[in-house]
Amino acid sequence: MVAVMDDEFKKDRSMEMEKRISQLEGEKNQLEENLTRERGAFQLEREKDREAAALKLKEIRAKSEAEAERLVTTFAICWNNLTEKLYQLRYTKAEIMAFSEGNYEEMKIMDEEEVEEREDGLNVAERTTTDNQETIKQAR
Repeated sequence: MVAVMDDEFKKDRSMEMEKRISQLEGEKNQLEENLTRERGAFQLEREKDREAAALKLKEIRAKSEAEAERLVTTFAICWNNLTEKLYQLRYTKAEIMAFSEGNYEEMKIMDEEEVEEREDGLNVAERTTTDNQETIKQAR
């Protein structure tokens, strides 16, 4: 009789252990499913953050390029204006010198030289603008 009770106790204990194992496996599966879901949600959130950061970076680069182009254009305009003022001052000085010396032929020669200098100055300014724009394009 003790052996029968011992066998029944072992069977009951074994069934309890199997139930407990089954319960723990169910909890484990549920935890794994939750973890998988949370990983997926985290991955989606991370991907959205990456896309937002990439978009912001693109926006900042576009603004930087636009600002660089604006600065290059402003520089070229200022350079042209300064060059023109310099030539005007040179011409005025030469005109005053020629007039004060009574040399009107020199004034005519200075006009031709001035035209050539202005053309050279404009060509340099145009090349500078083109070079700067190419530099900006290469930086992209």
